[in-house]
Amino acid sequence: MKTYAASVGLLALGTSVLSAVDTSVLNSDQASKPWSVSASLRGFYDDNINSAPKGSEQSSAGVQINPAINYGIVGEQTSLNFGYLLAANWYDNPYSTWSGPWELTQTIQAALSHTFNPRVNVSMQDSFVIGQEPDVLQVANTPMATSQTLNGNNKRNYAMLNLNLQATSLLGFQVGYGNVIYNYDDSGPGSNSALLDRMENNVHLDSRWTLQPQTIGILGYMYTHIDYTGDEIIGFAGPQGFIKSSNRNSSGNTAYAGLEHTFTPDFSGKINAGAQVNDFYNNPAADTKITPYVQGSLTYSYRATSSLQLGVSLMQSPIDAFDPQGGSYVLNAESLVVYTAWIHEILPRLYSNLNGSFQQSKYNGGSVDGDSGMYYRIGASLSYEFTKHMSASVGYNWDQSDTPAQLNQSYNRNRVYVGLTASY
Repeated sequence: MKTYAASVGLLALGTSVLSAVDTSVLNSDQASKPWSVSASLRGFYDDNINSAPKGSEQSSAGVQINPAINYGIVGEQTSLNFGYLLAANWYDNPYSTWSGPWELTQTIQAALSHTFNPRVNVSMQDSFVIGQEPDVLQVANTPMATSQTLNGNNKRNYAMLNLNLQATSLLGFQVGYGNVIYNYDDSGPGSNSALLDRMENNVHLDSRWTLQPQTIGILGYMYTHIDYTGDEIIGFAGPQGFIKSSNRNSSGNTAYAGLEHTFTPDFSGKINAGAQVNDFYNNPAADTKITPYVQGSLTYSYRATSSLQLGVSLMQSPIDAFDPQGGSYVLNAESLVVYTAWIHEILPRLYSNLNGSFQQSKYNGGSVDGDSGMYYRIGASLSYEFTKHMSASVGYNWDQSDTPAQLNQSYNRNRVYVGLTASY
């Protein structure tokens, strides 16, 4: 098993900006009609299809097909959108444990926003994924869910609800709830299901203070509960004997303060910083874990078709490592994630896309207590729009994981692709 870190996924950081019409749930092809369809066809080469350690890599060429459909409505008070995406990958040299050359991942998404009056609005979203593709199973911009293409019908559902209330011209509130469910298809002691099947629940309350027209101050609190649902043995830890999935359950309390500031109409930023306290209530030998908590980002849209985003997060997150030492075993990790996404129009119709992330996970417990694992990812691509509805792209992705030797989870991976996309 070569998975790395698992996503917390419950960062319900919203805003209390109220508007009568919200078009953010729609894509550009829905500007003149409620529906849109698209499809892409890519050829690719992957030199390590299962993120295996050095010496065990297996390479494969293949084809990826991505059809998608969206339907949305924008009203004076209510906006909604539904979407479906299929990612079908065919490998000419599939991994030996896979059921065949095809790997299929389906994504169903829904988003809804409603404005009750100029002071109160609500937004909801849900994303359900079933399949094998690790880049889709994870929740964006959080510690990664898995680095490995996993056989079987693995499931992830992410839901979020935010209610915004502008009490006065200077003071607003946001109440939010988030839920993530992971269910991996394998089973047995030490499996992905044993280590990572879980339900994460999160409730947060933010008070939002208008310090200046361009600046919002935030004081907030968040409660998080992680319930491991695998009901499997994950390993043996000395005096404690056999350890089950639920022994890593935790409840967390986070207090933070933050700022949101609009520097110019094209440049804005936000940051929340505080402390996170996690209690592993099913493990009497575990100490309460207190760590810093940070969520921040900067966004610069310097052209209509060009933008740059930088982000950082620091939080406690689930981990698939177990690796006991005496009665201690890995409970979770303190994960620092730094990411960037840059889209630039080089010439009319020619665009570059550069994205990258760095993750450092400091393990809590077991033989690797206090040690860190590193994960790096870089993606670069060029795309050319022949027409509004037809484009071609070429790209490269690089992944590298460096972990303590006893975990045997270090690997290097390179992927290249070229393809066509049509949309209407």
